[in-house]
Amino acid sequence: MSSSPNGAEEHDADVSGLLAAFKDGKNSRVPVWFASDEHLWLTAAKRSFREFYLNPRVQLDVQLLGQKWMLDNVTHDRASGYPDIWRVSPRDWMHENAFFGAGITYQENDYAWGNPVELDKGELLRSIEEMDAGERVRASLLWRLYVAMKEVAAGMRFEGRPVEVTTPGQGTDGILTKTCEVRGSERFCMDICDDPDYARRLLGAVTRQTIARIKFWLAQDGIAESALPRASGFFFCDDSLQMISRDVYEAFVLPCHEALCSALTTGKRAIHLCGHATQHYRSLYDKAGITHIDGPGVFADHGRYMAEMPGLSFAAQMHSTCLNTGTDAEIGEMLKGLMTDGAKRAGRFEVVGFINGETPIEKIRTAYQMGREYGPIGAW
Repeated sequence: MSSSPNGAEEHDADVSGLLAAFKDGKNSRVPVWFASDEHLWLTAAKRSFREFYLNPRVQLDVQLLGQKWMLDNVTHDRASGYPDIWRVSPRDWMHENAFFGAGITYQENDYAWGNPVELDKGELLRSIEEMDAGERVRASLLWRLYVAMKEVAAGMRFEGRPVEVTTPGQGTDGILTKTCEVRGSERFCMDICDDPDYARRLLGAVTRQTIARIKFWLAQDGIAESALPRASGFFFCDDSLQMISRDVYEAFVLPCHEALCSALTTGKRAIHLCGHATQHYRSLYDKAGITHIDGPGVFADHGRYMAEMPGLSFAAQMHSTCLNTGTDAEIGEMLKGLMTDGAKRAGRFEVVGFINGETPIEKIRTAYQMGREYGPIGAW
């Protein structure tokens, strides 16, 4: 990293020590940091979602401005200085949906979304089983963004530092999630009930093609299939797990998660889950080998789960509505509710706030200060 802005040296020294101690399981307070995406970046850059998704130069500029805005405006448990190299990864949240044949709606002023594929169940299964993953990726918007953004960034400098476009597509937003979105959530839930063999076949086809798609993108970084699985770990999402029971997860989705992770890593397995999915934590830990869960908020008793599963860690998420509109007292109560005695375990618990274009900067500052106040381990 470059040198920090004036007045930030003490903060950066504190953060550096905190994160090093966290890595070693010896931190004395809970790390608190913030994340953002194009909702914030587009607000800062005054550009539209549609431009961002469809125009590679706009996306490159917006991502750089978004990174700069975060560094200039957000104080949290991350270093404050500009990076030596600005790294940007092309973004199309609907890449997987389009890969499986879904039509995508690109809105002017909101996130893109995918439509269910209007094929009958047999045709949908055949179309996924028979597709060539590499051909589908090369025909995708994300591939076009990747190629074009690399061309634009060649020799480019931003704030006096070089820009590098990194390879996207090396994860998934979820085997169950994408199956539901492509088939239609209601239809797939009925498949599980009425035609479980078909549901398993469709999930299996989605899993195999997801692995093939990820391997294609990894190959763009020179990582051959023969080098897989790697020891570097694998992080993925599957928000639709909140819709199903533990028994359904174990019978239908667990084998897919195991196949996905086993194909790609021999290292740490981590998952992001939005919503109320606590019914799965035991199965994820015991049977899927997942040791880190990102996303659960104040509804989860993090301390209880870490006590029951000694290898489990959490990145707990602040309540976004409270962060955006809550009073100082309400934000403080939210942070205090997350940072319970049981949850504040060194090396195993951190708190993340997701900020968007509607989050007032003063709320971010309040949340960070409250997080520092309630975060000392052993103090509450």
